Amino acid sequence: MGDGGGRDLFRYLVADEADDYTAVMGCFSGLLLAELSAADIASALAATGTPLHADVVEARCRRLVHWGNLAASGRDTGGSAVTDYVRARARYRTTVPGARVHREAAAVLSSRDGAREVARESLVRIADALVLIDGLV
Repeated sequence: MGDGGGRDLFRYLVADEADDYTAVMGCFSGLLLAELSAADIASALAATGTPLHADVVEARCRRLVHWGNLAASGRDTGGSAVTDYVRARARYRTTVPGARVHREAAAVLSSRDGAREVARESLVRIADALVLIDGLV
């Protein structure tokens, strides 16, 4: 894991490629102890309308491993040809904290309860303020 400790688990949510990382992590949702290759993930994403090339998925998975969200099941070795072979056959699985962060983040991101939390008295004030703003414009 990187220098940020447990905070690294949240980095994928604010990274430039956050949509890619979230989609990759979503492939593991609901799968217990699943190990997926980059090709498996790319295929699953293509089926859901999020096409990502397997090389891009591999790069995203490696970064998620670095942050602690995923774990790689293959071992890296020193030789370049062997390393390429191992990398091509690498399979990934979520870590327990990585799965927990993703589950909670997905729940927050998909939440639509915000409007129900506004008091009815506040809605009247908001409506009045919108009418006032409309009159000023």
